[in-house]
Amino acid sequence: LDLVACRAGDRIGALRVLGQAERHAHVDPVTGLPNRRALESQVHSLVGRETPYVVAFADLDHFKSINDSHGHDTGDRALRLFARVLRDSVRPSDLVARYGGEEFVAVLPDCTKTDARAVAERIRSELAAALRHAAVPTFTVTIGLADGNPGDTLADVVASADTAMLSAKSLGRDRVLAAGD
Repeated sequence: LDLVACRAGDRIGALRVLGQAERHAHVDPVTGLPNRRALESQVHSLVGRETPYVVAFADLDHFKSINDSHGHDTGDRALRLFARVLRDSVRPSDLVARYGGEEFVAVLPDCTKTDARAVAERIRSELAAALRHAAVPTFTVTIGLADGNPGDTLADVVASADTAMLSAKSLGRDRVLAAGD
């Protein structure tokens, strides 16, 4: 019995380590959101079911200046604050992830561009409300939207939403713009 218990304990320990490694491979350590790799995996099944979706590509405005002026700890707090606002502003069935740096992506299944625009505006207003009580400098977010239809790759839809976001930034930041607007 001692030998069986010892081997079972070793096996359980190995499974814990494996589970932790799996979690670290799919979760952004700063925000706790899924990372880009995890998002791509989740969207793969969505695309396989030919579910239409809208991608919201969000970029925090002037984020570099927060890090440069207030330090990386403050920047990390700002990222965590935005991650919480993003997660709380979408439906439980929506997929959110930190895409890289100060970029975040939300995939909104079975959502029209009109409804996605309302979600994106809610994210902006909820961020402003959260910042009133936060221990981070004020910042804004610019969001680009793009439709994903059967046959589209996630990379193509994200690129289209990213282009819309960049156009919105060129118009003055702190706004939502859909591809094709």
